[in-house]
Amino acid sequence: MVRCKFKCVTKTQSECGYEINMEPVASGSEENKKFFKYTPYGSFKFGTINEDAAAQIEVGKSYIIDISEATTTVKLNNEKWNDTPTDIPDTYTDGNGVTWRRAEV
Repeated sequence: MVRCKFKCVTKTQSECGYEINMEPVASGSEENKKFFKYTPYGSFKFGTINEDAAAQIEVGKSYIIDISEATTTVKLNNEKWNDTPTDIPDTYTDGNGVTWRRAEV
C-alpha cells in the first residue's frame, strides 16, 4: 500500500455532479515535508454525483489517500464482506482509532 497526503484545492459543482481536485502537500509542517519526500507527487482529480460523498471533502483541508490493489472482497478487522454495498458496514473504526464512513456510490 502507498499512503499519500493530498490537499483539496478546488471543488466545483455542475449539473453533472462534483469535480474535486487535489494536490500533494509539500510544506506547512514536518509531517507534510515527509509525505512529499516519500510518496507520489502529481494531482488527484475525481468526480462524483454523490452529494454525501462530495460533502465530506472541503477545499483547503488535507486528506490521506491510500493506494492498494483492488480486490473483489473487502476485509476489515479480520472480517470479510463481499463487494455488495449491503454487506459493508456504514462505519468502521480501524486499529488506529480512525473511523471510516461508507459513501454510497
